[in-house]
Amino acid sequence: MQKFDIFIPARVGSQGVPNKNFRKFHRNDCLVDLAVRFAVQLSGIYGSKVIISTDNSDFLPPVSGQNVRMLDRPPRLSQSDSSQIDLYKYYLSLGQLDPSRRLLILQPTSPLRTKGFFDQFMSQCGSKTGNWCSAQLLSVGSHEVFQIDTQGNPAWISPKANNGNRQNVDNPELYVEDGMFYFFDLNHLDDRCEPVIIDGCFMVDIDTWNDWRLARLLYANLKPL
Repeated sequence: MQKFDIFIPARVGSQGVPNKNFRKFHRNDCLVDLAVRFAVQLSGIYGSKVIISTDNSDFLPPVSGQNVRMLDRPPRLSQSDSSQIDLYKYYLSLGQLDPSRRLLILQPTSPLRTKGFFDQFMSQCGSKTGNWCSAQLLSVGSHEVFQIDTQGNPAWISPKANNGNRQNVDNPELYVEDGMFYFFDLNHLDDRCEPVIIDGCFMVDIDTWNDWRLARLLYANLKPL
């Protein structure tokens, strides 16, 4: 497996659920807290650094140590339409990311991650070149959608190809990028992410209050590590 650091993007702004990254989500933890706890556990196994990028000057991570580092996120890269690729390039230009190491991205708004899902993901892409994202069978939503062709390669299609519903059993299964894990080569940030399908994975990417309530219910029965 290639060496990697863990990056948690944690901006303050949010439209659907105000301040969702820092709002109390499970017990006394916010979504960023949960991502940091998961990252620190992985750090202890793989020797990774944990990097938290935020524009919240009041945030204190729930776990501290020499492997946990905070980076200030500039206002121009903290907007709802800001590109995360541009954010990585910004930190690279400042020497705050190591281009010799891969970058594992943990999105706070996709909290239903487990060590088992992570192991599945890394077993398929941890030793490969390129950029990768975790994916699952399509359920609902407007995320990017793809089918697996006869050679086992992703064929990307329109998100509206089946109006957000499961395919008929006679049609090919559809998959969506689920946002749980991303694995980037910092020297090839502009290359497209290729999907890694995780069995048994379920996505709730929190954009609305309904997503928030569903994710809280599901997380209460989850065993992340």
